[in-house]
Amino acid sequence: MDYGPGTHLHDFSIFVTGWLLMLIAMMLPSEIVYTRTYSQLLLNTPKTKQISNVLSFIAGYALVWLMFGVIAFQLDGLMRTYLNIKWLDTGHMLAGSVLVLAGIYQVSSLKHWCLDHCRSPLSFFMKHWKMGSFGATSMGIKHGVVCVACCWALMTVMFAVGAMNLIWMAILTLVMFTEKVFLFGNKLTLTIAIFLVGIGIWMFISPDSVPLIKDPTLFEHSHHKH
Repeated sequence: MDYGPGTHLHDFSIFVTGWLLMLIAMMLPSEIVYTRTYSQLLLNTPKTKQISNVLSFIAGYALVWLMFGVIAFQLDGLMRTYLNIKWLDTGHMLAGSVLVLAGIYQVSSLKHWCLDHCRSPLSFFMKHWKMGSFGATSMGIKHGVVCVACCWALMTVMFAVGAMNLIWMAILTLVMFTEKVFLFGNKLTLTIAIFLVGIGIWMFISPDSVPLIKDPTLFEHSHHKH
């Protein structure tokens, strides 16, 4: 499991496995609405074809998020190679900047446009409908791209607070589910933005006292002892 912000993401295969599991846990609640709508539109097709198309749609969606994770993994590797980032020196400032950026993005027009897309599955399928498993995969990719555009900043927060921080996973899952599924989610974006910006500024000022964040230096000391 995670040892806190800035700690090692493990090797690629372990990271990808963990990333996919985290993706399922965090995105499944809000994506049930999309898959259910798609299933209902396929009611007149044979059951095996219906299942195949739904799985293809999910695969296309997951592929986009997998690529997001791979890019994040590569960027993390580049930072470790070329930058010597220590939590109490510049690491907490970088993590705080990510949270502030995520907070600002919450109130952007692009974010709200993407949320409108996420809340309108029937409209999406009517506009982008394609037949067959290949068409389902194509639609899944298109939906995944918009979903990434909607949630990339919130998912980047996971790398700032610790890539497998279970508390933050729960918080962000609830946030994404609420804002993507319910119409009143628009009213929460400002509250969420203030929360993220507040935690980000807190990281700048006093990283040791930030709640819900593991201190990565404790892991570093323990690791050096071993």
